[in-house]
Amino acid sequence: MANSVPVIGLLKFEPRLVEKVWGGRRLETAFGRTLPADSPTGESWEISGLRQAPTYVSSGPLKGADLYRVSATHGAEVFGPDLVEECMRDFPLLVKFIDASNVLSVQVHPADEYARGEGFAYGKSEAWVIVAADEGGCVYRGFAPGTTPESFRKALDAGDVASVEACLNKVVVKPGDVIDLPAGVVHAIGAGLLLCEIQQSCDLTYRVYDWGRVGLDGKPRELHLDKAFDVMEFGRVGDDCAPGRDEPAEGVARTVYRDAYPFHLETAELSGEAHLATPEGRFEIICVLSGTGRIVSPAGDESAFGPGQSVMVPASWDGYRVAADAPLKWVRSWVVS
Repeated sequence: MANSVPVIGLLKFEPRLVEKVWGGRRLETAFGRTLPADSPTGESWEISGLRQAPTYVSSGPLKGADLYRVSATHGAEVFGPDLVEECMRDFPLLVKFIDASNVLSVQVHPADEYARGEGFAYGKSEAWVIVAADEGGCVYRGFAPGTTPESFRKALDAGDVASVEACLNKVVVKPGDVIDLPAGVVHAIGAGLLLCEIQQSCDLTYRVYDWGRVGLDGKPRELHLDKAFDVMEFGRVGDDCAPGRDEPAEGVARTVYRDAYPFHLETAELSGEAHLATPEGRFEIICVLSGTGRIVSPAGDESAFGPGQSVMVPASWDGYRVAADAPLKWVRSWVVS
């Protein structure tokens, strides 16, 4: 007989900080993170199942466990019966905060089939939720109308910024905007942005242009033009910011931005207290963008959270309550098969 009260509580993880040539200090000022003093920090991997860079549960009875140990001991409870085998083999999602003090490279990621040919379990579709943006902050998403493989290759060979930018679709963004990036869409994050990224669990990137800079080792970073041109989609500009669909719950303003393979993504806002349903039989990831509050489990246990914190709601929970101490805004995501 199934237990009516889950034995697994909310899972919190110790973030993994990643040095990047384009990183800065915003994770420190925005979220109170303690950063290395002598290196630019570009990413905080909040929840990762990548074998070479896992995150570990930071508290509770599973403290110190990575996601594969969690799978082995509490897989069905935490991930859900229909996802436990996949999560034991290759955890499907990776959640990050990204601080782009400088512009990132122009790049593209492959879809599942191509990535598997490269030895990866998944391709890399992703989505960004803008947390903070300097005035005029922008991203590049897809190509400008009329860009062809030949014209883009010519611009890359010329190597000047103006020629490359003219080929790309530039989008000025503000906090709260969502950028959906299916595999195959060329993109870059502009300078002065802090964002939350939900992506497939894959660290495969094909870099096509790096703005003439060098890496942390003082050498130009590698480009991957042939493979990038294999997977880049031309002739489709698409939406700049993803259009949202309002699906309010009692007391919560919810906006859904994607609900198709490989993941669901929505933002939610709350000023008081509300009950939220969990995705049936699946774990959920929550990333807090602003505000403070508490998640109350079905057993009545309270867990406080605030800006820059990410947590995993176990699949065994039958809904949960959220109480905002200061107006909350967060991102919710879960696997869509």
